[in-house]
Amino acid sequence: MTVENVDIPSHWELFSIEDFAEVKGGKRLPAGEDFASEVTPFPYLRVTDMVNGSIDDSNLAYVKPEIQKLISKYTISCKDIYVTIAGTLGMFGRIPFKLDGAQLTENSAKITCVDNSIIDLDYLFYALNSDLIRSQVNVEMGVGAGVPKLAIYRIEGFNVLAPKVKSEQRKIAKILSTVDNLIEKTQALPFTLFIILKI
Repeated sequence: MTVENVDIPSHWELFSIEDFAEVKGGKRLPAGEDFASEVTPFPYLRVTDMVNGSIDDSNLAYVKPEIQKLISKYTISCKDIYVTIAGTLGMFGRIPFKLDGAQLTENSAKITCVDNSIIDLDYLFYALNSDLIRSQVNVEMGVGAGVPKLAIYRIEGFNVLAPKVKSEQRKIAKILSTVDNLIEKTQALPFTLFIILKI
């Protein structure tokens, strides 16, 4: 699927991400610095933590307080959507509330300051994980040489398809969320049955 061959319904609209949001990068640790050897109040989210549209917090890295002061502007909010921009390109997701304000790796960017009068954040999450966006990411993977990298200005130009009416956006997001929850419960079922049988 490409933007050119998308048949847009009359009550839908094709936006660029820059029409309703900003895209900002993360930050690497200062040269010569390493992660903290123990848990601190400052988690640092890496691409390896970004799994299935969320965060796997089983092996988080943390930043020393004195280092966090140097990179404190490069955080991510639970109202933002992350996108991986180096190595593994174009994975989009959200962070849980407990990680609100975590430091964000330089190998990822955030879609932030989303204008809620134009697009619903929950709908945007699903739209960014659509085939339409994946096709645009795939085009960018073929641009340039060396290690794959997704430029912020290219992300800003990605096209997102959405109903013009916000209530319809919310309805779609709610249906997709319900389906996701059902899939998650179904995938956990074999393990649950195993526990019951063991008892």
